[in-house]
Amino acid sequence: MKNKYTQSPKLKQSQVISLALQRALHVLQMPINELTQWLNNEIEQNPTLDVIPPKKQHLEVFASAALESPIDQLKKEISVYFTNPEEKTLALTILHHLDEDGFLFLSHQELAILLNTPPPQIEKICKHIANLDPCGVAALNLQHSLMLQLQNHSKEKTLLYTMIESHWQLFIDGQISKLAKIHNIGFSQLKTYLQKEIPLLNFHPARSQSPIANTATPDIIIHEHNGTLSAHIAKDILPQFEVNKCYQDLLETNQLQSDDRAYIRGLHSSGQWLKRMVDRRFSTLQSLANYLLEHQRGFFSNQSTLKALSIKETAQDLSLSISTINRAIKDKTLLAPQGMFDLRYFFSNVTVTEILKELIAHEDKAAPLSDEQLGKALRDKNIQCARRTITKYRQNLKIPPASERRLN
Repeated sequence: MKNKYTQSPKLKQSQVISLALQRALHVLQMPINELTQWLNNEIEQNPTLDVIPPKKQHLEVFASAALESPIDQLKKEISVYFTNPEEKTLALTILHHLDEDGFLFLSHQELAILLNTPPPQIEKICKHIANLDPCGVAALNLQHSLMLQLQNHSKEKTLLYTMIESHWQLFIDGQISKLAKIHNIGFSQLKTYLQKEIPLLNFHPARSQSPIANTATPDIIIHEHNGTLSAHIAKDILPQFEVNKCYQDLLETNQLQSDDRAYIRGLHSSGQWLKRMVDRRFSTLQSLANYLLEHQRGFFSNQSTLKALSIKETAQDLSLSISTINRAIKDKTLLAPQGMFDLRYFFSNVTVTEILKELIAHEDKAAPLSDEQLGKALRDKNIQCARRTITKYRQNLKIPPASERRLN
């Protein structure tokens, strides 16, 4: 008698399809770091899969997008910030007269003679450069750079600024006890204060930092080269693999016992399925990346603010389900010239400019937020935005810098 609990072949097939679909969606939903670990585990457990050396193309794109030197970044900012052609040319020329830390190796007077330009104009351009990102470049020396950095953060009335301006040699020599006596403050109190404030300063503003050490690996990279933007999927960061053809050939022979054949066939099918699912994930993310670049090109090229995109409309335009789009953007990041972004950020109905207006509207008018502090507030909301981009947004909103918003 047939057991009433025996499942029909049709039901078993349905369950297999359902399980395969769940795993496919799981592959799509995983961010790249998690997917890397999962793939390594799958490859290790499946002897029919062979690891192949990764290509370098996307790794190089990733590196060029994320590891751009501070001076290269500054050149781009200068091209956007200076609208007067003569000032722009002069600013770019001044960059050729900096040492490795980003400080001028000529005085303003010497630069004026060399470039046949009035000294006040040289000083004005250098001050503008110093306020860009990285802050403090084109200063006369380290002391001047640190003072400019503090001014940029509206901290020119702080104890730190006073020490750097008036007691530079004691400050740079670390003479905390003497500084504490001069400023009538306890040694431990001053030491704690300096330990908190000094890390915020950049003593080598033109040197490359150790980037992306504490940031997520992006799933999508918007890369700019010679003025042209392109969208890439970080495909080759993942372990590369292929199904070994020898196992397929072996399955086509009569050399295997039935149990061995079933075992190898299962592994072989699993390997083929894994390859298809990873390829499908890349295809979906590439379509999404191209869509974002098409609709947010103005934002990525610093020509306009972010456009609010609808997940529903995106799904319709890409002929995908809403749930697929939601899984495709879940826990994933995008690296652009402006910084690192959570993919969900591009589908928010609230734009960066609206958030900035809200932050500034509710700031302490006696201590308004600097662009650096606005950037931190955005990062707290999981929005990674470069300070130069925040400055541009603020200027587009015709909102003055923090130093001019302060109410005494």
